Amino acid sequence: IRFEDELLRRYIGGRGLATRILWDRLGGKWEKVDPLGPENILLFLTGPLTGYFPGGRICVSGKSPQSNGVVGSTVAGEFGVELKCAGYDGIIVTGQS
Repeated sequence: IRFEDELLRRYIGGRGLATRILWDRLGGKWEKVDPLGPENILLFLTGPLTGYFPGGRICVSGKSPQSNGVVGSTVAGEFGVELKCAGYDGIIVTGQS
């Protein structure tokens, strides 16, 4: 995904963007969306410092099956840096596997 500059300025970092995207896509039907079902989405989002030393983290977020709220975790490694260097700010996974 590529985001507009205004959206990136308003919702800084992967966690802020994730909350906004989840609200935009699931907000009106939040209570009806099964966290383990095909309507839920899983987001892998970089932040503004990803790709700069020491910014090698990425935020993974979605609707939690345990709390039914937004859950997010940060992950270290090369994936966030590679994603950012490829010109992307994130990946949204949809559907059910």
